Amino acid sequence: MSRNALLGICLGIALGVVGCQNESTEPTSQAQAPSLALAATTMHHLRLNPSALPSSLRDRVGSSEHVIDPEAYKCRQTTRVGNWFNSQLNQIPLPILRTLILDLAAPDVVTVEALLLEPLGPQQFGYTGEFNTVMLNTESSVKSFWQWTTPNVRLGTMKGPVLLNVNLVGAIYHNFFTDEDANGHPIPISSAQALEMANELHDLILNTRSLNGGNHPLFSFNAFAVPAIPALGVVDKVVMGDGVLEGFAAAGLGNIAALAPQAVYAHEFGHHIQFKNGYDAETIPGQNAETSDAELTRYTELMADAYSGYYLAHQNLGKTTNQQIRDAERAFFNLGDCAFDDPGHHGTPNQREASVDFGIEVANQGGPVLSDQAFHALFVAKYPELIAADRPQALR
Repeated sequence: MSRNALLGICLGIALGVVGCQNESTEPTSQAQAPSLALAATTMHHLRLNPSALPSSLRDRVGSSEHVIDPEAYKCRQTTRVGNWFNSQLNQIPLPILRTLILDLAAPDVVTVEALLLEPLGPQQFGYTGEFNTVMLNTESSVKSFWQWTTPNVRLGTMKGPVLLNVNLVGAIYHNFFTDEDANGHPIPISSAQALEMANELHDLILNTRSLNGGNHPLFSFNAFAVPAIPALGVVDKVVMGDGVLEGFAAAGLGNIAALAPQAVYAHEFGHHIQFKNGYDAETIPGQNAETSDAELTRYTELMADAYSGYYLAHQNLGKTTNQQIRDAERAFFNLGDCAFDDPGHHGTPNQREASVDFGIEVANQGGPVLSDQAFHALFVAKYPELIAADRPQALR
């Protein structure tokens, strides 16, 4: 996912459903039934304060310009991973789900922790560390593939149980969130108020059986690349959320399940190639310098899809079929979207699939691995074709 659309991704996903590594300070045992009373007493309306974050990590406010004509493109509504995620949300009692998202902004708290603090200490991928081997091997493989020596891109986790660390969550609330007054205006959160809210969140999670002590995809269904911010101690990194990894394992992906985490990491590493070479800020083919945020995000996301497809196909020549690679990519990346005005617009499903296919086609030509710059040049030349309309424009 683009560094310009990191925050609120999980929040946005979960709100759609509602509308239609630090150690915990407490054990993760749960009561026998969820406490609806806890949810009912919440009177907050916490929101992430983008101005409290470094500019390179802010979720940019969208443009009103259409990236493309929505009438000329197709969008699919569901995928296996998306359906699995929705099934997990449906296990949370609705009043508690609304409180976690609308009142306490729990998914964004986990995101801020992952953005600013991870990787901190030994990393564990998956709820029980079941993805440790595949992620460490993937990290090594991708870096070796691109002959990557600098910068040192770290591999971090995104874990829901961090929400049980009251002192840490309180600090995040105090420094990066605002509440609302009776008129809906943002107001700062004092340290005492922040700790009170962190305790409320802690108790709500421990007393809701379906949240499994924080090990729930509501809090970690994400993966993203983060550029270094030396002044804050933030390192170049790829963060892999437990929810994403668990989703691949649980969504019935069969023999492509092992490829899916590799596809995600390779995509996010593609963003670091962009950061290093300035591709995330370059003029888009066929566009002028005034291009919208949504168009820039789509361009960088489709490029990262292509890098991922090229890596997977080249590394697996003779070991897996092109269709297996395509299915692994589609399981997550080719969800696509038709939020044409949104600065987080990633491209339509067909555009994302076309970008992956482009990477596969280049890999199938054989020969030594291209440099990241050489592959970029091929992508730039292909880009206008990748974003072509699914059907001809109607005459006006």
